[in-house]
Amino acid sequence: MRHLGYAAVAALCAFAAPGLAQTGLTVTSLKTFAYDSMVSWDLNDWRAVGVVDTVAVEGMVFLDIRAVFDVPWTEELTQLSVSSGDILLRLADGTEIQSFGSYRYWGMMHLSSPSISMSRPRDFPEQDEDLYWHALFMVPEGTATATLVIPGEPGFEDEVPIPATGPEQDAAGFAEFAVVDVDRFRQLALGEGRDSRRITNTVTAPAGYVMADLEVAISGMVANDFAPDGGFKWFTHNYRLASPEGVTMSPVGERFMDKLLGWQFNSVNVGDTAERRMVWLVPENLSNAVLYFGETPVADVDLSGAVADQG
Repeated sequence: MRHLGYAAVAALCAFAAPGLAQTGLTVTSLKTFAYDSMVSWDLNDWRAVGVVDTVAVEGMVFLDIRAVFDVPWTEELTQLSVSSGDILLRLADGTEIQSFGSYRYWGMMHLSSPSISMSRPRDFPEQDEDLYWHALFMVPEGTATATLVIPGEPGFEDEVPIPATGPEQDAAGFAEFAVVDVDRFRQLALGEGRDSRRITNTVTAPAGYVMADLEVAISGMVANDFAPDGGFKWFTHNYRLASPEGVTMSPVGERFMDKLLGWQFNSVNVGDTAERRMVWLVPENLSNAVLYFGETPVADVDLSGAVADQG
């Protein structure tokens, strides 16, 4: 099965604000989203399918702000730096709220507040560079607007809208996934180093189990990061393999040359496809499985092939 949820991204609520007041930083695009609850990806590496860390605060909604600013670079202005704790959301009664988190990649919320740090382009003034910034705040239910404050010079201060709440974007909805090859091995032959420092090692499956070596093709459809040249990015541990009944298989690692790594950071440009080999420990008699990205099933896996002694 292929997950096609990326098309729904364009249907999300957006607010364009080209005419907002300017105090140095000029907003060229601003979008806001709101959620009653969110899924935290902070501590879910290798967590079993269905074990979800859902965050919610009674009486509050989560506000997601995504903005692009034109920075007025000059010969004197060569750096832009603002601490995350100094960026505030001010309510109508004067209450000031700091950010509690951000998206590492869209759909993957982490409890890490973003700061601002960027340098003027090297070949200024021929080249310009905008500020891409986003953050998550908690605001009381029923709040219609709040004032975003980025201090300093240049800075920014103006109202942003708080829309009706809706679901988060699906982290798997920015790419298409296909399992293009499956091998099953009782043992993996690995190696490290070369010449006189070359060592060889093996990883052997316990009795009753085999190692399922999956080649997964990942096609970037929409960027899942907030950058002018963004692509689709992921970690090995964003994937899970489960039986049709939902029992999660144990991950072994990602194959890289002669190594078996615990995890890897990967990316693919929008419009391109990348292949990666990932290995899970599965019961030898398991004939089918489902590959997940986060909590979303993205591909069926046929495990009925022959088992080789070594791979």
